[in-house]
Amino acid sequence: IVVAGRLQDVQAWAGEPGALTAISVASATGVEPEALAGRIDRVLPASVTAKTGEQAAADATAETADAIGSFLTPVLLAFAGVSVFVGAFIIFNAFSITVAQRRREFAMLRAVGAGSRQVLLSVVVEALALGTLASALGIAAGLGVAVGINQLFQALGADIPVSGLILAPRTVLIAVAVGLGVTLLSSLVPAVRATRVPPVAAMQEGQTLPPTRFSRLSTAAAALVTAAGGASLAWGIVSDGSATGRLLYMGVGALLLFLAVAMLAKFIVRPVSRVIGWPLERIAPVVGRLARENAGRNPSRTAATAAALMIGLAMVVFVAVFAEALKGSFSGAISDSTRADLVAQDRGSFLTVPQSATWADVWGFKWEDGGSDELLAGLTAAAPEKAGDAAAVGSGDAAPSGSGGAGSAAPSRSSDAVSVAPSGSGDDPITGGVLLEAQSAAAKQHDAGDTITVTAPSGRTAELTILGFYRDSMVFTGMITGLGTFAALDIDTAAGLTWVRTEDGASQTATQKTVQQVLADFPTQDVMTKAEYLDMIGKQVDQILTMFYGLLAMSVVISIFGIVNTLVLSVHERTRELGMLRAIGATRSQLRRMVRYESVITTVIGGILGTAVGVLFAYLIVTQMGGDGLVFSVPWLQLGLFMLLAAAIGVLAAVLPARRAANIRILEAI
Repeated sequence: IVVAGRLQDVQAWAGEPGALTAISVASATGVEPEALAGRIDRVLPASVTAKTGEQAAADATAETADAIGSFLTPVLLAFAGVSVFVGAFIIFNAFSITVAQRRREFAMLRAVGAGSRQVLLSVVVEALALGTLASALGIAAGLGVAVGINQLFQALGADIPVSGLILAPRTVLIAVAVGLGVTLLSSLVPAVRATRVPPVAAMQEGQTLPPTRFSRLSTAAAALVTAAGGASLAWGIVSDGSATGRLLYMGVGALLLFLAVAMLAKFIVRPVSRVIGWPLERIAPVVGRLARENAGRNPSRTAATAAALMIGLAMVVFVAVFAEALKGSFSGAISDSTRADLVAQDRGSFLTVPQSATWADVWGFKWEDGGSDELLAGLTAAAPEKAGDAAAVGSGDAAPSGSGGAGSAAPSRSSDAVSVAPSGSGDDPITGGVLLEAQSAAAKQHDAGDTITVTAPSGRTAELTILGFYRDSMVFTGMITGLGTFAALDIDTAAGLTWVRTEDGASQTATQKTVQQVLADFPTQDVMTKAEYLDMIGKQVDQILTMFYGLLAMSVVISIFGIVNTLVLSVHERTRELGMLRAIGATRSQLRRMVRYESVITTVIGGILGTAVGVLFAYLIVTQMGGDGLVFSVPWLQLGLFMLLAAAIGVLAAVLPARRAANIRILEAI
């Protein structure tokens, strides 16, 4: 909302009469902007700086870039990394199949004098060529997607820069390097396998490639990868390091565990295929059994194909379960700890409600996040006991700088909701005192009656006596003090959030209308019931969830291409087998159904693995964050929908391969 008005009116609305946030100055003809800025700067207070328009624009651009770079860029890169990781499985699977299909070609090369290194080099060069082409296409497609997203945001009215997208040279170099590196690494094992078969043996009909030394050691390697991934993930969860460092450890651990699951999945493909294929056999006995046997014929190939889908679905499941825990825990904390019936919340504008516009019993709440302290808008069940009153809170910055000895004797309190016995009369019963979150206070060895020193950005300090403790860390995780303390520390006491309790027997609807009338001069304030407020919080979480789903959808789409690619190559590999089935009476419809069932079995295996891994990751994270009020909760309906999505992906991915299988000419195939 943009509010225009007379200067004195805007200052009054903002609660800052006589104050200005910025002054724009136009220079006269012939006056250099730098010289004018210097002259103005000399007469300004030390806390105010004069800048040229060019400097101000550059600073604003830099601030925007820093804000985007510090949050959005790492998030987007993380999701891009997931997509690349999924692509690595697809590349590995594709090269494994093509190398197996060309074993006689490689044997012929060996028979006419080519060495094993030459065969290896030919596969590697082929991989590099494909990687280069794919990287170029990926850069072009990525730029096209960026342009499309930019146009979409502009069409939706989003306030984003419209000066054009920038494709920096380093972006191209990094993209090509990643594309070539992933393709090369994914093709190395299949390339080595191409050199393992003696020429004469490989030229025999039906000869298969022998297992490599790596495949024989795959179980031990998977165990080592599992241990390393688990250790990295655990360290990221329990360590006390920086948030960036912990996320890095957790990300590396998750990738290693994904790799370990993919390596071990081949051992469960056959038994799981039998379970998934059982209902398919009931529907179509012969076709269902053939599909089940084909899915379990090459467990490593099926596992690698399913792993690509597993990664994407695991991330989707993790986000869904974590969001469910977040919504449920926050809603439960608000419902259990807040006795208010109505909430008036500011929509983010500077136009907050001044203290003079609120009722009595105005309290301030200080949240603590690690070593950084912020005063945020909010209130808990410590709303005034007197019915019909309202409580509001302010915002500002302050930090505890130390603690003193025992002060006046105060009762030690620890309850699920904030509870304090007023030590005196008046509208602000805890000014000069403070309530601490119980877990944080215990970690810092604070006792009731101790004093702590709080320092504000202005440099002012205040000695506060610890009155008691509370445990509702989902709502508040730091200190609670009175707005009188805010005023003493020269901290703004304007309220952005107001909680209102209705009188016993009073109509909540009528009270809501009354509050709306009281706040009529503050158009950015939304007056809601507590249920509406919780619903708004849930919708905000759902919006973030939708954004994450959109980003993760790319990895799922990539996995679909991988499944299609694997099925097409598999159909080509089994051309004679499919032709024989047609020769002995199988219809085109039966072949299409067989390939479709085979695809569904593969994707459901990926869905089961992805759901299990995603729920496990969410359980570990949520359980570790239990001290912050999160409670583990599983959205069973969503998980069921994800499994149906996996089956639907199988049907969709099988359309082209099934058609190719059905159109095989019998005589040519045999």
